[in-house]
Amino acid sequence: MSDIQNERLIEFISNSKVAFINGQFQEAFTLAKEAIKLDENCADAYQCAANVCMSLGRYEDAIEYYQKAVNCDPNNGNRFFSLGYAQASVNKIAEAMQNFAKADELGLNEDAAGQMYHILGIVNQEFGKLDDALINLKKSELIIPADMDILKRKAVIYGLLDEITNGLQTANQMKLLAPSDYSGYQAAYILLKQAGRIDDAFKELRYARMNLPSFPFALCGDMVNYELVKHEQDGDTIHFEKALAYIKHFLQAPHFCSEDILYFRLKR
Repeated sequence: MSDIQNERLIEFISNSKVAFINGQFQEAFTLAKEAIKLDENCADAYQCAANVCMSLGRYEDAIEYYQKAVNCDPNNGNRFFSLGYAQASVNKIAEAMQNFAKADELGLNEDAAGQMYHILGIVNQEFGKLDDALINLKKSELIIPADMDILKRKAVIYGLLDEITNGLQTANQMKLLAPSDYSGYQAAYILLKQAGRIDDAFKELRYARMNLPSFPFALCGDMVNYELVKHEQDGDTIHFEKALAYIKHFLQAPHFCSEDILYFRLKR
């Protein structure tokens, strides 16, 4: 390749990346294809084309381009991660695991490694390999700290493993990370209820009601759930009255959405 052609190749790839960042996907794809025409062995050109396909949901095309990038640059762990990520997106789990293993063997940058362990944790969880899921989620957490999805998954897994203390610690982390989000309180409520500590569980709902800036639908649902559980325990019909009062208060709150009202009407 001549110096002029090499300069054009670099320019096509650079401009493709800029267009991609700016959301100009067709322009980015066209420039990537031009780069491929200039050099059919340019891994970066295939990577650019694949990234566009991923953003457009064209996963099979993305897999094809990522595979070509891997073929051109077989010692780059990041290429194998990208290919595995695309395969995981269409549930080609076996192929994805093979490419993640190769990526781990070759080494990859921190951001890609964090994402890879996160995905592995999700896959482990879906297949019921809870201990492996925790290991991979913790690895991801070391690289990409303060990720709510990781914390939520850890809380769920601790609940499934009946490790209530670890689950509650994770729930507290969620509250610290996102104090305006109900997820941390809800995780604590579910874990405490699972442990048979129903009154402590209700305290989490009270704390959420006091601390959150709004009254979310999920919180209302859990408060109703608490009253129904209490009714099963003591048979007192006052719990029905309290549950109805929560629903009424929720419907009168300023931040409800029409879908929530429709849900309650359908359930009546």
